[in-house]
Amino acid sequence: RMASLSDKIFVIPPGLPLSDWGSFVETVAQHPLNWVPLFFVVITVIRHILEQLFFVPMAKRCVKSEGIKRIIFINKFKGDGAKTIYYILTTSLSWTQLFSIPSDRRWVFHVERVWEGFEEQTFPDFIYFMYSLQLGFYVHLLVYHFIEPKNKDFVEMLVHHIATIFLICYSWAQGCMNVGYLILALHDFADVFVGPTKMANFAGWPKSTVLGFVL
Repeated sequence: RMASLSDKIFVIPPGLPLSDWGSFVETVAQHPLNWVPLFFVVITVIRHILEQLFFVPMAKRCVKSEGIKRIIFINKFKGDGAKTIYYILTTSLSWTQLFSIPSDRRWVFHVERVWEGFEEQTFPDFIYFMYSLQLGFYVHLLVYHFIEPKNKDFVEMLVHHIATIFLICYSWAQGCMNVGYLILALHDFADVFVGPTKMANFAGWPKSTVLGFVL
């Protein structure tokens, strides 16, 4: 499995057919590791744009705290807002792709199927695409972790990001991408509600915060 991963390194990716989504996914799947740095850069740029154009103005209107606490809450608010957009997009994409698999081979409701023919398994192009995208995202989170103001859980979240990157790479190298894909899809779905809940807390909306935690 490690050999099948390593032979995808150091290959210049072909053109980028943006007009054809299926072709784009296939293009990424041919040499997925090459796309991780590109996804990292794109995610970083888009996050910055979203924060400055939408979530900073929104935070300034919503956050009522004063002084240094207001500055801290605005920074956290904008970051959680941008990450929520990412989780919504990846959740929609992940589950749409999962249900596009023919029902007789779909493993989302038949988890035992992820191990069928384990040594000879091949993976759909969209799994390679999502692995590249998710790895780029978590590298982005790791880098941003040292740029953003430090929180009380700095060490815990640092370990979380490093562990996630390790698990993505290890499951990729060992051919456990079916399982890894499901875990990533489920975690992204849960994080769709975490971000807005934290934003509501920063804004001082207790009822919305409680509702978010319930969801």
